[in-house]
Formats: sequence, structure tokens, C-alpha cells
Amino acid sequence: MCDIINIENSRAIQQIGFGGFGKIYLCEDNKGKKFVSKQISNLDSFLTEVQIYSGLREDTDYFPHFYNYFNQGVKRCIFMENCQQDLRSMLDNGEEICHDSFILHISKGLQILKNKQIIHCDLKPENILYDERKDLFKICDFGISCFNFRKRKFPIQTVYYRAPEVIARKDYDQSIDIWSFGCIIHEMIYGRILFQYKEEIECFFWMMVNLGLPPKDYYQIVYEKSIRYDGKEPVFYNNKNDEEYYIDVSKMSFPRNTPNLVIKRCLQWIPGERITPSEIVELYGDICF
Repeated sequence: MCDIINIENSRAIQQIGFGGFGKIYLCEDNKGKKFVSKQISNLDSFLTEVQIYSGLREDTDYFPHFYNYFNQGVKRCIFMENCQQDLRSMLDNGEEICHDSFILHISKGLQILKNKQIIHCDLKPENILYDERKDLFKICDFGISCFNFRKRKFPIQTVYYRAPEVIARKDYDQSIDIWSFGCIIHEMIYGRILFQYKEEIECFFWMMVNLGLPPKDYYQIVYEKSIRYDGKEPVFYNNKNDEEYYIDVSKMSFPRNTPNLVIKRCLQWIPGERITPSEIVELYGDICF
């Protein structure tokens, strides 16, 4: 039992979400305090969430406050604070968002995760909450997260926000979350998902259109399978659809009117060349506070 809410004397008010591993309910205890109950059917996901949230108990600014958990038979739940909204609904509803505050808050959360060697593995708007009472953005949903010393097998990450090294099935680290973060910032500023394609190979193609050809020595497997040259012109071959696309090198540039340099520094082909959370915090720390 936790001393903040009375879980034993509480009731479910309504279902407010449905995740990959179960349902999410808004609950209320006998004193009127509201919290969230997340039912998790997958045991591995449940144990991962409990382990990571337990390790983040003191970091309540950038992650939902973790109250307790229940594990009996096939019923498994974790109980967390109610943060009212998620970023996906805010974007879909066209709500005004302070870009600088958002970037700073999530960067601080990613900085904490990196220090604890945690890789989120599924950073996306649905997994970012907004606590309007504290005016804070928080990272949530660690069901498929892992530690740098004990990584998950492929595939990981939702395909729209999937880093190129994950698509190429190369080794990965915390920098895959930075790639996802760059995609999210772009979506927030421009109002569209940057790489909205269901197939990995299509996402990779449009990465090349926006960012230029990837370094051949690092993505050799992609070149061997999907890129050929017609004279000096690179041609991308989509094996699934048996189609070829000529890549117009002259158009390979990141949008020049991007108001946020962080996006470009997040979306680097080489993981080690991406901006780090601490570097973003240093850039934005004086802007918001």
C-alpha cells in the first residue's frame, strides 16, 4: 500500500486507453484522488515496467509517479499518477504547445534514462504525457524498454519513429531514442509525421530523400540489397514491390526553414554523431527557466 492514494479502496471510473499489452483505466480512491490503472497481460512487459518505474520513483518531474503494482494470477496492474493528456491527442486536436518547454522536459527525461542505461525503445507521441497541473511533459510506457547491457531482440520501435540502424539490424544504444525524439519534434512543429510509412524499406528510402545517402561503410548491407548505380545516379530498389526509384541528389537536404537545429542533430545517420540529451539540455536550459 502506498501512502498517497488508497488503491485498496478505489474504483474504476472509465477506460481511457488501450495499449499493446492491455487496458488503461482512470480510477478514484475513497478520498476522491484520481490515478491510472494499467492492466498488462504480457508478463515480460509487466516485469519490465515495474522494474523501470521502481527505479524512477524519485524522478517524478519527467516520468509519471509510480504508486504500486498488483500481480496475482493472470491479473497484473501498475498504478500511476493521472497526467490528463498524451502528446498524440494534443497534436491531433491542434493544441498549442510550447516547443522549447517540450524539448527541454523530454531531453531531461532522456538524460535520466541514459544515466540509468535505460533505452526506451518506443518513444512516440502516444508515450509522452502532459501534466497540465505542473505544466510538465513526461515519458511513459516502458513495456518494451531495455537496458544497455541487456538489449531486446529486433524489431523494436514503432516504424514511423524507428532509427535507421534498427532497420538495418545493427547494434543499437540510447541514441535510437534521440532519433525518435527528432521525428517527434518535427511532427510537433510541422504538423505531419516525417516518415509515415508502414514498411521499413519505404521509411529508409524517405530518410535518404530527406537526409541524403547514408554512409556506405556503416550501412553496407542496405547498399548491397537496395542501392545500385545507373552511371553516377543512385537508384533505390524496393524488393517488396519490385520497383526502382531514382534518387535526386540535388533535392537531398533537410528543410531549410526548420526553426529547430535540434531536429537535424537528432536525425544523423551515424548514432554517435547525434546530439545527446545533455547537449540539448544545455542548449535549452536558459530558454525556459
